[in-house]
Amino acid sequence: MEHRRDDVDAYFFSCATIRAAPMIETLERDLGKPVITSNQSMMWHALRAGGIRERVPGFGKLFTLD
Repeated sequence: MEHRRDDVDAYFFSCATIRAAPMIETLERDLGKPVITSNQSMMWHALRAGGIRERVPGFGKLFTLD
């Protein structure tokens, strides 16, 4: 939270070695901006590339996009 900024569109976390997924929704709520992690974005892309477009609750705003 100490790095919170009003002039950003989203926050990116490179999370190859931490479990960030359980924190995404809480961070988005507290920061007021989308939170994107490297693992989350890779999984979103893999699902979309495989034709899977369903929303996945619990993994942040990225997974609520069509």
